[in-house]
Amino acid sequence: MTEPSNHEASEQPTNGWRAGFDRQVGIAVHLLRWIVLGAAVGVLAGLSSAAFLEVLNWATRTRLEHGWLLYLLPAAGLVVGLAYADAAGARRRRRAQTNSSP
Repeated sequence: MTEPSNHEASEQPTNGWRAGFDRQVGIAVHLLRWIVLGAAVGVLAGLSSAAFLEVLNWATRTRLEHGWLLYLLPAAGLVVGLAYADAAGARRRRRAQTNSSP
């Protein structure tokens, strides 16, 4: 076997160092992306929970100020149930028409 010349020997550690440095930069970029993504998710979660708490506050104030609304809940539940039943029936009819047509 022939030994590498001085020029070849001096390039090998540089290439190894450069490859290691490039890998570290790649890891740092990947980490930075995750940090930015995590911060964005944190901001969105914080804003969502703040909005939810404001809506909950509004609903509580409205319920306390207008106690008679409590008596409308059964009627509202009936309307919602009928709307679901109607939507399910329409979907069933549409599906039956699709299956029966040639």
